[in-house]
Amino acid sequence: MLRTQLDKLAALGLEVRVGLESEFVLYQGSPLQAHAARYRGLQPVAFHNLDYALDLPPALTDFFQHLEGALHGAGAPVESVKTEGALGQLVPYGTSRNGAA
Repeated sequence: MLRTQLDKLAALGLEVRVGLESEFVLYQGSPLQAHAARYRGLQPVAFHNLDYALDLPPALTDFFQHLEGALHGAGAPVESVKTEGALGQLVPYGTSRNGAA
């Protein structure tokens, strides 16, 4: 069914593209510290809404650089990484892929 729809769109000169959006919350501390605390009382890296913020705390900027490098090294290039409204919420957006792949 999907192949049929993709072929119909291609016949109209349209190309289907999809992307990955994977939201998560980043907390302060290490995974070992979180485990030792039984994942209770975790503190987000940001304490206010940073949705589309341009002025990020240095720790977030550093994390973004490491995350983008790691994803690129794993063969998953990132178009952008942005903050969202929830405290510590981050969203890396993957590079668009052809829908037929």
